[in-house]
Amino acid sequence: GAAEADFDLGMKVNFDATRSVLTRCRRLESKPRVVFASSVAVYGGRLPADAQGVLYVTDTTQPSPSSSYGTQKLMAELLVADMTRKGFVDGRILRLPTVVVRPGTPNAAASSFCSSIVREPLRGVPA
Repeated sequence: GAAEADFDLGMKVNFDATRSVLTRCRRLESKPRVVFASSVAVYGGRLPADAQGVLYVTDTTQPSPSSSYGTQKLMAELLVADMTRKGFVDGRILRLPTVVVRPGTPNAAASSFCSSIVREPLRGVPA
């Protein structure tokens, strides 16, 4: 993905921007609710499976990122959690699955191939 190919850009987009938003929120007179869109990438490539082989995540599944993107998302999660603990924001973290269909042309996201599988045939273009 893009964060793996360009570490500095990944840090800027995935961590520094979150830190900047949280820092501004901290300066407000009221405690704002912040919803942070994280990613299942914080778990790396190995998720637990049940007896039928269905992958799942529980509240006790430990993060173990295996990419710069997953690491940067986890770093931002920890910052949201700490600023919530300190009372600066009322933070919520959502670990979203892969976004399957992105509009437009393919990008550098590791999951871009998923979008192409659905998007291109709909446009009459081979995937």
